[in-house]
Amino acid sequence: MSLKRTAILGAGSWGLALAGLWSKRGNDIAVWGHNPEHIALLDSARENPDYLPGAHLPPSVAVTSDASVCSGADLVVFVTPSVAVRSVAQKMKPFISKDAVLLSCTKGIEHGTGMRMTQILSDIFPDHTVAVLSGPNLALEVSRDLPTATVLGCRQAECAEELQQHLGSSRFRIYSSDETTGIELGGALKNVFAIPAGVSDG
Repeated sequence: MSLKRTAILGAGSWGLALAGLWSKRGNDIAVWGHNPEHIALLDSARENPDYLPGAHLPPSVAVTSDASVCSGADLVVFVTPSVAVRSVAQKMKPFISKDAVLLSCTKGIEHGTGMRMTQILSDIFPDHTVAVLSGPNLALEVSRDLPTATVLGCRQAECAEELQQHLGSSRFRIYSSDETTGIELGGALKNVFAIPAGVSDG
């Protein structure tokens, strides 16, 4: 599997944190955002003070609002809000290579269908390999290179292991799995349990 070029779809805090993290490994990284004005400011300042203050994007990370960013990408990472995953995937579909691996880093369940993010991607890209990355991760901590752990799931176990090696590091420890359902439900439902737990604790 060739993973030379990565397109990250979503220029919020998590997308920028992952872009900064993975660029340190020498990966070719490009970040896409839907708002041209926002992207122009991000490109000039190399920082998003609204979403991730103090975290500066390396010069090697390209930022764009052009959907063709996906052209030639070996790995396409979805880091948009869950409500936008389907529309962004459909927008990008004409540009995504048939051999590209799709990685969801978005937590949530689609309103109206109850579908998980990998189910949405598999629905739109039935012939692609789809994986999920999810865990108790905070964008600010990752951007500051604090140690953290996460899980990467893909039904093709070999792909999960290759992504683990490609994206993980000593500070960003990835555990691979050939299961996706539990990983996604755990991420989507965590707040459902966390809020009442917090209320009960006062």
